[in-house]
Amino acid sequence: MHLTTTNRLLKCAMVAHSLLLGATTPALAQTLAQAWPAKTVRIVVPFGPGSTPDIVARLIADGLQQKYPTSAFVIENRPGASGNIGTDVVAKAAPDGATLGTGAGASASFAYAKVAAQC
Repeated sequence: MHLTTTNRLLKCAMVAHSLLLGATTPALAQTLAQAWPAKTVRIVVPFGPGSTPDIVARLIADGLQQKYPTSAFVIENRPGASGNIGTDVVAKAAPDGATLGTGAGASASFAYAKVAAQC
C-alpha cells in the first residue's frame, strides 16, 4: 500500500519532532532549565521555509518560548545539499546552547567531505 502525500508529510513531521525532542533526556532538560542562555536561541532548519521540518520547528519554538520566556527563539532556514548546509552551520556553532538543529530523516553527510570532517 502506498502512502498518500498527507501521510508522508505527517511521517516526516513525526521524524523531525522525534529527532529534535527524542534526544532530550531528563538530565539534559534539567541542565537547560538551569543554564539556558538569556539571549536569542537559533533553531537551524536545514530545509526551506514552509517545509514540514520548518513547520515542526516553528511549533517547537513556540512551545520553548512559553517554557523559557527569558529567551527568544528564531528559526533560521539553511536549505541545500540535502540538509548538509544547515547541519554544517550547527556543527560549527559555538557550544553555548544558543544554537539548536533540526533534521528530517537520514542525511548523506558522509558524501560531503566538509561536513563529514566535523563528525
